[in-house]
Order: sequence, then C-alpha cells, then structure tokens
Amino acid sequence: MTAQIRAPLTLPTLDGLGVATQAELDAAIIGVTPWVTPALGAGWGAIGSVQAPRYRKVGDVVEVEGAVSNTTGGALGTTIFTLPAGFRPPSLQYLRYPDGSYVSSAGAMAPNASVSAGGIHSLSDTFSTL
Repeated sequence: MTAQIRAPLTLPTLDGLGVATQAELDAAIIGVTPWVTPALGAGWGAIGSVQAPRYRKVGDVVEVEGAVSNTTGGALGTTIFTLPAGFRPPSLQYLRYPDGSYVSSAGAMAPNASVSAGGIHSLSDTFSTL
C-alpha cells in the first residue's frame, strides 16, 4: 500500500487576517451550503424569537429545522414552503420529527395533519436527495 500525500488545505480568510467564519469553514471543509430561510406559503408565519424554518445541504443530505405558526387554520397538505431543485428528495419523504410532516419530490414541505389557526408546527429532520 502506498501513502497518499494531500495538498495543504487552503482555508478562506476574513479581511485578510487569516480568520474564517464557521460558515466559511463548513463550506471549505465539508461542502455544507449556508442555511436558507425560505419564503413561507400562504397561511404560515414566523413565531417571534423562535427559529424560522430553514434548510441546508450537507453532501447529499438536506437538513430542515424551525417552526411556523398557522395563521389561517390550514388543512392537511397546505404547503409551508417549497425546496428548490437540488434540495428535493427523489420520492415522497415523511419526516420523522416531531409529527410526520412530509416533503414531496416536487419540494413541497407540508404538515401531515391539519394545524388549527394559531397552531404551531415544528420541522426538524434530515433526508437524502439520492
């Protein structure tokens, strides 16, 4: 077996001081995309200081987290937001936490049950784009 020699890793710098932000390090080292806060569908809104829904990609895995409030009493399948191409699963995926939301192959993120007006809906899971 022969030893492999890797070229030195060049990290990004901030203001030429040799200091990188965590986001820059993530992107340089493991290919993590920055967190994206999507536009919410009709009837869904942010909840004050609670983390708004957001997503990012780590390799071929998409991470989703956050919470929303249903402002109008949406029914089963009301789209919370839509993931862009490249962040979508190849088939319908039910998210495990906390309540079985789902994301379609077209990227529509939706609750798996009706959420009453003023009700809170949480999102927290990962799924593969392969």
